[in-house]
Amino acid sequence: MNTMASISTPAGASSPAFGAHPGYRRMFAPDQLTLGIFLPLRFYQGDMQALAGQADLVADIDRHGFAAVWVRDVPLFDPAFGDAGQVFDAFTYLAFLAARTQRVALATGSAIFSLRHPIDLAKASATIDQLSGGRLVLGVASGDRPAEFPAYGIEHAERGARFAQSVAYFRALLR
Repeated sequence: MNTMASISTPAGASSPAFGAHPGYRRMFAPDQLTLGIFLPLRFYQGDMQALAGQADLVADIDRHGFAAVWVRDVPLFDPAFGDAGQVFDAFTYLAFLAARTQRVALATGSAIFSLRHPIDLAKASATIDQLSGGRLVLGVASGDRPAEFPAYGIEHAERGARFAQSVAYFRALLR
């Protein structure tokens, strides 16, 4: 990611800047308790049937006024980590769920910026946000599963610097 080294780190937007964003407004409605769910609802243990019907449940929670559905960006299964995480690709799954819902915010908890290229992150994020009517809420992280980094040819110790560079590049791309 040497091409990102020359991009300065802009300051983040203030909360009023998000006031017009449909997904943000849905999750952080003033003076209201909002509820969301985190997927997967059932842990994958080698049988995809455990995940069957989740999209139908998400469509139901959308109709019942839930604020958000969250998915985790877990690139690789690490049995030593203690959970199955998200089996589906977070962005592909959110796009699928966007097509099945009308109002619920679609949130990542969190996209691993240090393992993904900022161009791909920006395109996937902007696509889902546009196609869903502005319902994407993008949580970001540097990655907490050390086993994933060698698979990408990245040193775990470099994740902080990579994260900062990726966020700056991502912001520049979206401008």
